[in-house]
Amino acid sequence: MLGTLNYKQKKAVVIGAGISGLLIAYRLKQLGFQVEILEASGRTGGLIRTTHDPLGMVEHAAHSLLVNETLVPFFRELDLKLLPLDPKSKARYIVRNGKPKRMPLTTGELFSTLKHVFKKPRVSGNLESLTLEQWGHAYLGKSATQYLIAPFVTGVFACEPSDLTAKMTFPRLVPESKDLSLIQHFRHLKKKQPKPKSKMMVLEKGMQSLTEALTSRLDGQIQLNTPVESIASYLHNSNVILTTPADVTARLLENLDPKSSSLLSQVRYSPLVTITAFFESKSFQPHPPRGVGMLIPRSEPFRILGCLFNSASFSERVNHSLDTSITIMLGGTSDPKAIDLTDEEIEIIINDELDLLLGLGEKAKKLVITRWPRAIPLFDPSLQFARAALAEGFCHSPGRIIFSNYSSEVSVRGMIESLCQISPD
Repeated sequence: MLGTLNYKQKKAVVIGAGISGLLIAYRLKQLGFQVEILEASGRTGGLIRTTHDPLGMVEHAAHSLLVNETLVPFFRELDLKLLPLDPKSKARYIVRNGKPKRMPLTTGELFSTLKHVFKKPRVSGNLESLTLEQWGHAYLGKSATQYLIAPFVTGVFACEPSDLTAKMTFPRLVPESKDLSLIQHFRHLKKKQPKPKSKMMVLEKGMQSLTEALTSRLDGQIQLNTPVESIASYLHNSNVILTTPADVTARLLENLDPKSSSLLSQVRYSPLVTITAFFESKSFQPHPPRGVGMLIPRSEPFRILGCLFNSASFSERVNHSLDTSITIMLGGTSDPKAIDLTDEEIEIIINDELDLLLGLGEKAKKLVITRWPRAIPLFDPSLQFARAALAEGFCHSPGRIIFSNYSSEVSVRGMIESLCQISPD
């Protein structure tokens, strides 16, 4: 969250009723604020959307959550049931040489990675400005960066490690000093900032049940189909919280904070296509995929970025036990034109590539395709400059806040955690 609350003013206007807007409005209501939420579209939830196809559940954006003990009370108070990962299906795969592998590094590469972890890194330049690729090369080595870091980043941000600033994206990974090895840094961090263990979980009725629960708790305080052209009139007697995408926030701040507005307009987003595919389980030979899913480095000759094995991890995701559900991701910064593919072209890519990767013998029974031209903000220098400008500009005065997936945390989990830390004045 950028900015601080003005506790002397107990009114708050939240612009945007996506997941970030709903979350902060709910928290402010708990703290005794009189909250009003203004949403330009006709629905709440933003990117978060769950539909129930006759074949099974479809998540159109966020699929699951990493839940630790600090978050459990939050979901309990919303009467939301969390389901754990199937204990028999926890394996995660990374593709190398065309084959999904649980450990994609060779024995020699593993030894090299361990040497990097324990030795003082060779780092040129400022630690604050390292890209995630540069960080990986320095602290883990090139092989681990290519086959561990890059696939993970692709799965979370739909981009390459070179697109991201390490300190912004994963601040806990970057040591305070170049004199510390990675293992020394983690030892210090464990003593200083212990992190609770998290488990991958899903909501029983899908991610949209979270936005619906929040919407219900905010009944009567949300105005849909209410686009906002100016926030000037709200600044005098309310806390104003902008939860809108960077380009919309840039427009709203054009006259109030021209510098921040200009920098926000330059924030990049990765495009993404998500496809939930339903298959007959017998279509896979020798058996349907098992585990959580697989990620595919961009050095491999595939357009698929990764797959989530929905029904293997959470059996409730299909309505028939003989069916298999997989969510497939295409696009990202390395393949931006994927967003323009036709449904027929996407179907060909999926059938051909899953045949090579998973032994798919028959086409999907059904594909549910969702295109997000601006899916995930890139935590790169452009965003870093925009955040700094906002801290000195619009957000400098109490009561002016930016809370979105580009302001601090990109994940729903991270946003919830940050809001749980806000306490009454």
